[in-house]
Amino acid sequence: MNVRKILALCPILPILFSISSCKFEKRHTHKFNNNICKCGYKRSPFSKCTFDNEGYVLNYREYMPEEASEDNKRPLVIFLHGVGERGDDNEAQLKIAVDNIHGRGEWAKSVIIAPQCPIDTYWVLTPWAEGNYLQSEIVESEPLKAVAALVKEYMKKPFVDTSRIYITGLSLGGFGTWDMISRYPELFTAAVPICGGAPIDKIDVLKNIPIYTFHGTLDDAVPYSGTKEIYKAIKKAGGEKIIFKTFIDGHAIWDRSLTFRGGKNTPYPSVEEWLFSQRKGN
Repeated sequence: MNVRKILALCPILPILFSISSCKFEKRHTHKFNNNICKCGYKRSPFSKCTFDNEGYVLNYREYMPEEASEDNKRPLVIFLHGVGERGDDNEAQLKIAVDNIHGRGEWAKSVIIAPQCPIDTYWVLTPWAEGNYLQSEIVESEPLKAVAALVKEYMKKPFVDTSRIYITGLSLGGFGTWDMISRYPELFTAAVPICGGAPIDKIDVLKNIPIYTFHGTLDDAVPYSGTKEIYKAIKKAGGEKIIFKTFIDGHAIWDRSLTFRGGKNTPYPSVEEWLFSQRKGN
C-alpha cells in the first residue's frame, strides 16, 4: 500500500495537519518489543509538529488520545520543559516528566502539547537563580508568544474542551507557566508550576487562577523562597484558589509532583484529580 492510500485511510490526520506540519515517528526497519527496538529507539505516541507564528517557527510534540472527537471533547494540557531540554531536535522536551505521565489516568485522555524552547533563549527572560521577577521590566519571549498563539489555535478545534485548558511546567518551564497564566489568564483554566519563579507584580491576576504549585525546600537551583513569597502574596491579596505543596528535597521534584496522590486529612489533594476537576466557570 502506498503512502497516499495510507493517509487516505487515517481519519485523524486532517485534524492534526490543520494547524501544524505534524510528522509521525519513523518506524521503517525498527522492530519493536513493548515499544522499544533492539537498537534502543523508543516509539513515541507524540507526533512531531511545527507551528509558524508570524514567521517564528515553534517545534512541539503532540499527543492525541484516540477518543478525541467533536462528540467527545478532551482537555488540552500544555507542558513546558526545563532548561536542559532546550534545543532544535524536537525530542529533548519529552525526556523528563511528560513522557512518564501521558499514559496515566486523565492525562492519557487529554490532548497534550509539549513545545520546545530553542537553545539560545528561555521561556522567560529573567535569571532563574534570582527567583521571582517583575514582569513589567522584561519583554515576553518569542517562544512563549508562539505557545500562546498555538493554544489559541487549538482552542478552535472541535475536539478540544475549551473549559479545560491546563498548563504545567518544571524549573524553567515553571517560570514559563507562571508567566503564561499572568499574561494570558483568559486562556487557562488551571496551572501546576513546579520549582519556578513568578512575576511578583501580577498578584491581582494570579489570585483569581486555580494554581497548585510545588517547590523543594532544599532547592539550590531556583530559590524555594520565591514560591513561598508568591504564595503568601496571593493569599494576602485574597486569593483562595492556590495550593502550595513543599517537599524536603532539592530541585528535581517534577515526577513526584505531577504524580502526587495527596494525603488523608491534609489540604493537599491528588494533582491529577485536582487539575482535571477544574473547569472554566466553576
